Amino acid sequence: MENMELVLKKEGKRQLNTGIVFLALTSIIAVIFPLMDMYGFVLLVIPLLIYGVALTKSGLRDWRFAHLASVTKQVKLDREGNWPRRMYLGMSMSVRESVRLYDMNGFIYAFMEDDSKKWWRVCNVMFLSFSIPLLAPSKSGYYDAAGNRLFDFIHKGGFQPTLFIRNSNGDYVSYAKQCGKESKQTQFCLCEEDTIKWKAELDATLPKWIIYDAQGQQVLTLIEGGIPMEAADRFGSMPGFIVERTVDENQMNEQLQLFLFAFLRLRNSYR
Repeated sequence: MENMELVLKKEGKRQLNTGIVFLALTSIIAVIFPLMDMYGFVLLVIPLLIYGVALTKSGLRDWRFAHLASVTKQVKLDREGNWPRRMYLGMSMSVRESVRLYDMNGFIYAFMEDDSKKWWRVCNVMFLSFSIPLLAPSKSGYYDAAGNRLFDFIHKGGFQPTLFIRNSNGDYVSYAKQCGKESKQTQFCLCEEDTIKWKAELDATLPKWIIYDAQGQQVLTLIEGGIPMEAADRFGSMPGFIVERTVDENQMNEQLQLFLFAFLRLRNSYR
């Protein structure tokens, strides 16, 4: 594993290279424009140009200023109060993407909301309508049940991105990315500096994910597309995951909560 500065620099270089390729493709398409119809030209050039500029700017900034990033370890790991053994991680794919962690009665324990500027959100809706993948960098806020913003999720753009988590002081506390490429099963990890804290692994046969802690103990099961029978009316039409804890504790580790949201954000990027 690698420390935060090195990961940021590598992410910056990856985004910069991808952005330059997109801008080069935009130039090539502009040259051959007389051979294309207007619809095809617009459908190719606009996404490539927008993503190319966004990735180049973001990549250059990360690559140049990675050494200035402030890093801290996450101290507060537990939240007060009892957490249910079964919960639901639901997604809302509106103009402003949001993810919420509910209990079976519909009470929200934590949620994440997209922070992108309005014009970016409109662009994303347009791109999705034409089945164009979302490759631009973005930022989301992580909130507790009372609506207090506790963390920022910095989602890098391009293909196979890394997601960084910052606290309210602007310090980086962890990052999440795809890991275990030597494994046959898809895996995502949450890392603190150079240590893996949590890992999600796709089950070999069923549409579910298993979450493991740093010691390799199974702590959660995420059932994709599952409809909880006790709350079918509430969550039946909402895409998401049934969250089942496999450890006998009344609280859910805060870092594990963050990983749930980071995992879901990354998984949607890798589909």
